[in-house]
Amino acid sequence: MNFDFSDLDALLDKLANINASADRQVAVSVDYGTGVLLVGLGPFGCFLQTTPSDGAERNWVSLADAAASGLVDYWFHGAHHSQIPRKYLISWQSALSAISDCVSTGCRSKGITCEEI
Repeated sequence: MNFDFSDLDALLDKLANINASADRQVAVSVDYGTGVLLVGLGPFGCFLQTTPSDGAERNWVSLADAAASGLVDYWFHGAHHSQIPRKYLISWQSALSAISDCVSTGCRSKGITCEEI
């Protein structure tokens, strides 16, 4: 699923509904104007990955615990299967705040730790 919302509250409500009802880890894309924010949602935690559209900035992914081991299965856009390292999984509350920052400012959030990829 791809989302392009000019209404931040509507976007956050939609993502909260997906997160609350997900029976497996899913990832959706949000176009935030200067790039795309990949948002991983589900019962095991969330991750955020930014991909700037201009190519001038590197891609970044949320980082919760660099020492965490293991992988979590995600289904990107509901169909494509991939695995994400557990170290990238953050809480829904942290993700919610960072999504709000990213969409409203057009820049990655400074409120979470990120790792360049």
